[in-house]
Amino acid sequence: MIFDKIKNLLIENFEVEEDEITAESLFLRDLGFDELDFWDLVMDIEDVFSVELPEDISADEATVGDIVKIIEENI
Repeated sequence: MIFDKIKNLLIENFEVEEDEITAESLFLRDLGFDELDFWDLVMDIEDVFSVELPEDISADEATVGDIVKIIEENI
């Protein structure tokens, strides 16, 4: 369910193609994000899930699955 909500955010707000999104997808390398896109997504996720993601999360190394795991651990 968390993965699906993040997937919908990516599709609706960042125009990512659905078939590009997997748990292993890296935001910068695989989904075409830049740093600003990544932090915009972080803010969207924090609003949707009412969680605070760690500030030290790496846009270069973070995967969709990493974000899902952080949310699962904090809700």
